Parts: sequence; C-alpha cells; structure tokens
Amino acid sequence: MPTATWSTAAVVENDIIYVIGGTVGTASNYSYVANVESYNPATNTWTEETPMLVSKSQPAAGLLGTAQTGFTIVVADGGLNGGLITGDTEGYDATTNTWSELAADPTARVATCFGSIGQELYDVGGYPGVILTESYTLSTNEWNTNLTPIPQFTMFPGSAVYGGKLYCIGGETAGGTVLNTVQIYQP
Repeated sequence: MPTATWSTAAVVENDIIYVIGGTVGTASNYSYVANVESYNPATNTWTEETPMLVSKSQPAAGLLGTAQTGFTIVVADGGLNGGLITGDTEGYDATTNTWSELAADPTARVATCFGSIGQELYDVGGYPGVILTESYTLSTNEWNTNLTPIPQFTMFPGSAVYGGKLYCIGGETAGGTVLNTVQIYQP
C-alpha cells in the first residue's frame, strides 16, 4: 500500500478494493487519516484516490446502488483526531472520484459490526457501549433507527455478509472481555 495504515475499512467495487480511512503511526503516537487507496488485483497496482471529507478511523463502510443507477461507497461513523467520535456519513463515487456529504448517523460510534445487504448499509453496536442496530438507505438518504438491537454489546468485531445476513464475530465488551460469540442479524 502507498500508506501504512491500520483500523481501516475496505469495500470492493468492480473488482477494485478500496481501503478507506484509518490510523497512521504507532499505538502511542498516531493520527487518523482521510486516505482512500485502491488496489487492482488484476494489475497488482495501487492508486491514491480523492480523500474523504473527514479524517477518521474504524468507520463502517459498504457498497450501495445498482448497475442501472450506479454505485456509491458509503462510509459512516468513526473515530476523529482528538479522541472524538463522529456520526457523519459520506458517499464516494468511484466513476468521478468524488465524495459527497450524506445524512449523519443519529448514533455516533466507532468500531462497529457493519455490512451492506440489499440497498442498505447496516451498522451495529460499537463504542461507546452502543447496542443499536441501524441501517442507511442511499435512495432516501435516511437512517432507520427502529431495528432490533444486538443481544450482546460488542466493539471491534469481525464483520461479514453471507446469504443476506450480517455476521458479527467476536469483539470485546466495554469491560475488555474478549468475546467468542457469533451474532447474526437478518433484515
């Protein structure tokens, strides 16, 4: 990668992997970045794309849209420099290499379980002690906050979408206990 980064999000669109945001530096001396770097596996090359509007670490991200309407990489929430947390949401159009501001997540958080299912980006749990499940719909530019909460609070879990379900794997509790759970959300 052009930039050594950790705590990023990654999304695949048209066989290109987009690595978004994250943290640079060491655990004791770090800052959050707005970097977007794309990787083309077919040519084994990296490209620096237009940065996000806001530098952030550990955001939620997913691909929304259709072949007919076009696709948008949606990036929500995350940690800000200075120890703050943001609920901002941004959309990236890879065709034009541009970012736009979208409706903010009403529940600012970081280190969530996330993934796109159908036409919605799901954002679950996260720091600081959030158990809410919310989803963002690009076509209406709105967040749905009336979804079933996650049974066991988790932050820093692994996330995967399979068979129309969001899998939240492991993570840790607010007290620092590492979890071995698999929590599944089915819209």
